[in-house]
Amino acid sequence: MRLAVIFSGQGAQQLRHYDELQLTLTEQHKAVLFEPLLSHPPVTEKELSVNTVAQPLITALQLSRWQRFSRQLTHPPILIAGYSAGETASYCAAGVWSDMSALHIACVRAQLMDRAVARIGPCAMAYLENSDDQLIQEGMTQFQVYEAIRLPYGGAVIAGLRQHLLAFEQQVLVKANILRWLPISIPSHTPLLHTVEESLFQYLSTLPWSTPTISLLAGGSGSVMSAPRELVHAFCYQTCHTLNWQHCLSIVSEYRPDVVLEIGPGNALAKMIRDMDSSIMARSIDEFSHDEAVLDWLERWG
Repeated sequence: MRLAVIFSGQGAQQLRHYDELQLTLTEQHKAVLFEPLLSHPPVTEKELSVNTVAQPLITALQLSRWQRFSRQLTHPPILIAGYSAGETASYCAAGVWSDMSALHIACVRAQLMDRAVARIGPCAMAYLENSDDQLIQEGMTQFQVYEAIRLPYGGAVIAGLRQHLLAFEQQVLVKANILRWLPISIPSHTPLLHTVEESLFQYLSTLPWSTPTISLLAGGSGSVMSAPRELVHAFCYQTCHTLNWQHCLSIVSEYRPDVVLEIGPGNALAKMIRDMDSSIMARSIDEFSHDEAVLDWLERWG
C-alpha cells in the first residue's frame, strides 16, 4: 500500500475532539497544555475557535492520533503533508522535531500571531468561490483583502481586517452568495502577519531539528524538502505568504498514493483529494466511528 498522510488545519475542531484529547493525552503532554486546554471548567465550543486554544488543541489531537496509528501501520507513509496549522504536527510526524517541541511550537506560533493582530485590529477569514475572476481580484486589491490559501477549482481562503472584508463583501460581491465566513480571526498566510516570520524563526533556532525520516511536503515552498534549515524557513515563510494548497495537492497526486489518510480534525482535505483524483482512496479519521474501523479500512489496501 502506498499511503500518504495529511494533517488538517483550523476550522473543524469540535468539543468531541477536546474530549478525545482528554482521554488520550499522556501526563507529560498534559503538563504542557494544562492552560488553557485542560483547565477546569472545560473549554466551551466558542473557546475552541480562540487561536491560542485552537492551534495547541489541533496539534495535540493530531500527535495523539498519529502516535496511535503509526505504531500499527505495516508500511510507513510515502509522503506526509500539513495544511496550514497542521504543519506543526506534520513536521513532528516526519521526524523534524519532537512531539514536545511541536506542542511548544504550536503555543508560541499562536501567541506570535495574536500579538501581530493586536497591533492591527480585528481580522477575519472567509472562503471565496470564483477567486480568479478579474473583478473580484481588483476588488480584493482595492479593499486590501488577501488570498491566504489557494484552493482547487478557483476557490480560496481570503483574509484581512474585518472592516475591509465586510466592505469587500458588500461592494464587490453584492448578493453573489459566494463568500462564507470562517470561525477564524487570525489572517494567516497574509502580509498582515509579516512580523511573525522572523520572530518564529528566531524561536525555532533555539530548538533541535533533524532530517525528516519520511518524505515531507512543505506548504511554504510547495515542494518536498529534506534539509532541516530549509524546512524550518518554509514553515515560518507560510505564516505570512499565500499557501498554494492547489499546488500541494498536485504534488500529493504525483506521488501516486493508493490511499490518503487525513488525520483531522474535519474531512475537507480528503474531500478535495477525492474530487481531484477519483483513483485515490482518501478518508479522514473523523469519518470513522473508532480506531479499529480506520485500521480495517487501511488493511483493505495491503
